[in-house]
Amino acid sequence: MHLPEKLKNKKAIINVKNRDNKCLRWALRAHLFPARSHVDRTSSYPTNDGLNFEGIDFPTPDSQISKLERQNPGIAINVFGWDKEEVIVYRLSEQGGNTQRINLILIKKEENTHSVALSKGSQRCCMTRQSTTTANISANAAFTGFQGENYLRGTSQSAKGC
Repeated sequence: MHLPEKLKNKKAIINVKNRDNKCLRWALRAHLFPARSHVDRTSSYPTNDGLNFEGIDFPTPDSQISKLERQNPGIAINVFGWDKEEVIVYRLSEQGGNTQRINLILIKKEENTHSVALSKGSQRCCMTRQSTTTANISANAAFTGFQGENYLRGTSQSAKGC
C-alpha cells in the first residue's frame, strides 16, 4: 500500500514492501532488527525472528495486539494512525517498566490497512500539532514509555489486507 505523501516525506517511516498480509510482523521486524540498507525489502530482515504469533490473525486487528504482547513479554506495541494529515492515537501499550517500545503507524485506505514502523531516533518527527492536548500528551507518552489512565484510546479496528 502506498503511504500518504506528507507522511512518506517525513522520512521517519519504514515501509517494508511485503506481498503477504503480515505487514504487522514485517513492521515489528523492521524495528527489532534494523536493516543497514534497503529497509523496504523483506530480504533485509530475518524470517526466524523469535516472535510468537500463535493464534494471531493476518492481517492483525488492533484487538489482538494485547494478546501479541502477552505472548512476547519483551515488547510493548503502540499503534498510531494518520488522519487529516495528522498522527492520531489508536492504541497505547499498557506494558510498563523497561519494556522495549515499538511505535507503529496503521495506514487505512478504504477497506485495507497496512502497518509500518516508525524508525528509531526519528519517531517524534511524525508528531504534528494536535487539536487536543490529550492526543499530544498521549503520543509523547508513548514515545517515552510513560504510563497513565487518562490517555486517548482509539477503538479496536478490524484489518483487511496490507
